[in-house]
Amino acid sequence: MTPRIKTLLWSAVGCYAVVRGYQHFRNPSPDELWLTPYVFVMTAGLAFYAAVESYRNKSAPVKRLSPSDIVGRKTIGVFQISIGLAFLVLACWVTRDQWIRLTRWPHVNAVLISKDISRGGARMIFRYEVRGYQVTGLGFRWGDEKTVRAALESYEPGTVHRISYDPEDPRRVETVISYSWESVKSEVFGIALGALIIAGGVYNYWRPSG
Repeated sequence: MTPRIKTLLWSAVGCYAVVRGYQHFRNPSPDELWLTPYVFVMTAGLAFYAAVESYRNKSAPVKRLSPSDIVGRKTIGVFQISIGLAFLVLACWVTRDQWIRLTRWPHVNAVLISKDISRGGARMIFRYEVRGYQVTGLGFRWGDEKTVRAALESYEPGTVHRISYDPEDPRRVETVISYSWESVKSEVFGIALGALIIAGGVYNYWRPSG
């Protein structure tokens, strides 16, 4: 298998992992492990790294790159930068959304109606009052089952807890109402990964040609 074919195959794996990671970040499932989107993201990074290494073909004798090789390497660099920017923009958008939830969503005392914990996190139903009306809202807490069970040990049906709700759709509930590592770890990971991918793309684009 030639280096060019390996580059194309690894690039395809990286693109697939990026798409799947994005889907899991945007629409997490209670039935999946909380590590699932991170595994896809790490797979994407490793695949793109393997694509670059395949293209460079380090086992070949050192020689000055031809104009077509330089163009190909710069194309890979631009592609990496684009992927990194996409991750960076997504992470910043999610960060902004989380900031709105933590700073602008109204807080209220709510009665926990039910709690269902599975491998991917917890699904909770609350009842609370919004503008004089009783509302039933749905909230999630994502993470591995052991961690979520420990964090929600005091959340038993019938107990009262402080939550926040979406003013545009009061049925949407957030149980994390203050800044913590739990509330920002996904965003920090996404920003760091995006920056690393961009750095790798810049290096490939500007690296000396031989």
